[in-house]
Amino acid sequence: MAIELRQETYLTLSESAQEIGRAKQTVYQNWRAWGWTSYVYGGTLLFKKSNLQEWLQTQVKETSQKN
Repeated sequence: MAIELRQETYLTLSESAQEIGRAKQTVYQNWRAWGWTSYVYGGTLLFKKSNLQEWLQTQVKETSQKN
């Protein structure tokens, strides 16, 4: 149920979990700690797909720097 507004794609919690390869519960428990910005539309928690992709790139960089 991805929603597109103003050239931006917003993902639900489940879709966001799939996008980053984590469990839905893990995302729900950690999205604030991870610094994600959320939006609520019709009672549904949404995240910008572009923000998730940026976060993933940051995680990859941090992981590669540790190794």
